[in-house]
Amino acid sequence: MKCDRPLPFLFPTHPRSDQDALGEAIRESVRMLDKSEKPIVIGDVELIRFKLQKEFAGFLDKTGFPYVTMMLGKTLLSEHHPQFIASLRETEPQLCTEPCRVRRLHFAAWSADDRF
Repeated sequence: MKCDRPLPFLFPTHPRSDQDALGEAIRESVRMLDKSEKPIVIGDVELIRFKLQKEFAGFLDKTGFPYVTMMLGKTLLSEHHPQFIASLRETEPQLCTEPCRVRRLHFAAWSADDRF
């Protein structure tokens, strides 16, 4: 029996962002941040998974916002970073909500396998 030589592996292409939806998400985020008195940014493991640590650090540097990580995102940036507050368990984000007048901005990148 003779088999055909396999074709080269083709990596799937990443879908492009819907520019209208992305623009609206950015505008809504800016509106939320403008209303916040003490914003705290939450970074999570998906930023590591998609290699977005530099972009996240740049955002923090530009805004000066403090940040927390969830336990899986603990290695996102150094815990010696001057804006780092804490690593939270999955049940603790409620510590950063309305009673203390803090708005949360959760940074994460989502992938299809998160839905299954």
